[in-house]
Amino acid sequence: RDFSNGFLVAEIFSRYFPMHMEMHSYHNGTSETYKKSNWKLLSKMFSKIGFVFPDDAKLIEGVMNSDVRKVVIFLNMTYSFLTARKICLAKAPKLAASSKSRERKPGQIAGDQSIQSQGS
Repeated sequence: RDFSNGFLVAEIFSRYFPMHMEMHSYHNGTSETYKKSNWKLLSKMFSKIGFVFPDDAKLIEGVMNSDVRKVVIFLNMTYSFLTARKICLAKAPKLAASSKSRERKPGQIAGDQSIQSQGS
């Protein structure tokens, strides 16, 4: 949600391209009007600095709608563009298969203590 209105994106790019950014033009509101206005300004600035990406309208719309996948894609592209580095995505570690002796049965808690009914 932090990226949906484009204000934080504008802040980031203003550090790298201060001559192309006028932060007073951006609004830190959550209304659809502010979002569209900010992203329109950002899109113009992106084309000036050569930050182009495929399906930019769909990607920006996804970021505006707080689509987590679209936000991650956009942030990866932004990082790569600004730093001239590629992101190596980490693979999730494989979880060790639990042994039969360590598995808990329903009603059993740690330390082999079983939950007993109050009537016993």
